[in-house]
Parts: sequence; structure tokens; C-alpha cells
Amino acid sequence: MNEVCVICGDETNVSEDAPVDTRNYYVDTAGQLCPTCFYDSYHPDTPEDIAGRALSDAQVYDVFKNPWGKE
Repeated sequence: MNEVCVICGDETNVSEDAPVDTRNYYVDTAGQLCPTCFYDSYHPDTPEDIAGRALSDAQVYDVFKNPWGKE
């Protein structure tokens, strides 16, 4: 019998009797996750994600606008 993902309930490819320290996508205090739920929940931001948000903030708040400029 295989473990099920604690978020979506899909069956994973991890056996129920596998030690937790050898499992992929296992989260302490949460349990076994499928790869999709793991990356959706715990995957860190990439540098591209961070740069994209910074650029979006610069465009939204117009941080490069000269407040004393005439427009």
C-alpha cells in the first residue's frame, strides 16, 4: 500500500512502510506530499521570481519617477 498526499489525497509512489528520512516530498509535522503539492506549497522562489516581482513593484509604484520633474 502506498501513502496518499495529505493535501490532495492522490496516491503517491511511496510505500507506507518506508522510513520518513528516506522519502522524497515528506514534510515533518505535515506528512507525505505528492510532487505537485510539494512544489506548490514549499518550493522556494527562484531568482527570476524575485526579480520579476521587483520589476512589477517598480512599474506599479513608478519608483524611478522624478518627483520634482515637470510632466
